[in-house]
Amino acid sequence: MKPYEKIIDIGERCFGCGVCAAVCPVEIIRFETDGAGFYRPTVADGKQCTECGFCADSCAALAGGCGTAESVGYFAGFSDNRETRRQTSSGGVGYELARSWTARGGAFCGARYDAAARAAEHFFTTAPEETAEARGSKYMQSDSPSALRRALSDKGEVMFTGTPCQVASLRRYLRLRGREEQFLLVDFFCFGVPSMNLWRKYVGDHAATLGEADSVTFRDKTDGWHASYRIRGTRAGATVYLSKERDDLFYKFFLRRYVQQKACYECPFRDENSAADVRLGDFWGEKYADNGEGVSVVVAVTEKGRTALLQTDGVTLHAETAETVMEGRPSGAQPVPAARGRLLSELTGPRTLAQIYRRYRLRLYAWRLGYRVKRKMCRWRRSKSK
Repeated sequence: MKPYEKIIDIGERCFGCGVCAAVCPVEIIRFETDGAGFYRPTVADGKQCTECGFCADSCAALAGGCGTAESVGYFAGFSDNRETRRQTSSGGVGYELARSWTARGGAFCGARYDAAARAAEHFFTTAPEETAEARGSKYMQSDSPSALRRALSDKGEVMFTGTPCQVASLRRYLRLRGREEQFLLVDFFCFGVPSMNLWRKYVGDHAATLGEADSVTFRDKTDGWHASYRIRGTRAGATVYLSKERDDLFYKFFLRRYVQQKACYECPFRDENSAADVRLGDFWGEKYADNGEGVSVVVAVTEKGRTALLQTDGVTLHAETAETVMEGRPSGAQPVPAARGRLLSELTGPRTLAQIYRRYRLRLYAWRLGYRVKRKMCRWRRSKSK
C-alpha cells in the first residue's frame, strides 16, 4: 500500500486537517469537500507518488494524536485595546500574539473568512496589519494546504494558528524534518467542525442579505461577550444581516453538535491534550461571568509558548489554575446524534434550515434530553463513589 492510500483509507476517522496535501512534494493530494460537506484528501494521479511517506507519517489521525507534555502555565488574558476586544471572539490575545510576532519580523499563517467563496481559508503574511484578517471565530473547516505550503517554504520564524488536529499533524511533519524550532504553533479549544453544507445552506437561506455581505462576523459582541453567538454580515461597512442569538439556526445545529465531522465526536485533542505551544479559547466559568468585553483562556503548553506570550505587547495576563481554566468545558467523547446521517442528507436537499429543524425538532430534543440525563447520572455516580 502506498502512503497516500493509507490516508484515503481512514475514511471518517480523517480530521480533514489538510496537512497531507500541504506536505506532498509533488502536490498530487487534493483537498476538497465530499458529499457530506467535509474536507477530505483525494489523489489526482497516484502514479506520480514518490513514496516519500510524508503524508501518512504526518497524519495525526493515523498516529492517534501527537500531544505534548503537561502544560507549563495557565492564564486569563485580554488585549489592552478595547476596540480589539470588541472585534474578537473573546479577549483578543490571539490577535495581539500574531501582531506582535510579525512586528518582530516573523511570519504568520492563520484562517480568515472569504466572503466571495463563502468559506474559510488559511493565508500567509509578514505584515502586522494583515493579521487582523484572522480576528474572530470561523466555525467551519478551513482550506489550508496552499497557505501552509507557503509557510513551510519560508526560511524564517513562522507562527501557525489552526485547529488542534491541524497543529498535531503539522507538529509531526516538522518533527520529521527537524524544523520544530522554526514554528510557533497555536491551537484553540475546539468544539468540532460542522459540515460545510450547513453553512452553505444557511447562507443560501439568506442569499439576499448575508449572501451579499463582503464581511461576516461569527461572534457579534454588540450586546456583550456573553450574548455573542449571533452572526453579522456587512457590505461596505453597513449591516445587511444580523441574526438573533436564541433563534440562529446555524448555532442551533453547530452548538448542539448535530452535524459535526464524525472524528470530532471522539477528538483526542479535547481537554488539555494539545500538540501546540499555546492554546487559546473563551474563558467560561464563574470567575469572569460579569465581564462583558471578553476574556481569553491562555494555556502555555510549552516553555516556547510561554516565552512568546510574555514577549507579546499590548496584553494583560493573569495567572490561573488548570481547574479554573477548564471550568464549564465539555470533557471526553461526545455522543453522536442518531439523526446525524439523515440531517447531513437533508443539508444537500431542497428544504430550508428552518424546515429541516421543524421536521426533526422533537427527535433532536428527545436525543438532547436523554444525553443530559445520562450526563447528570454519571456525575451523580462519580460524586457517590468519592
